Amino acid sequence: IANVIERQFKRANDWPFGAALAFLLMYLTFAGILMQALWKGRRPADAD
Repeated sequence: IANVIERQFKRANDWPFGAALAFLLMYLTFAGILMQALWKGRRPADAD
């Protein structure tokens, strides 16, 4: 995925699309971390 983003910035010279891809990747990463934190918070303490 990082190679596609880099290609948009360098070879394709398409800065807006490269920035959109980078933001989308960052958003999905933070959403995954948030979902994991919320799910972990709902588990009972004795489940470990």
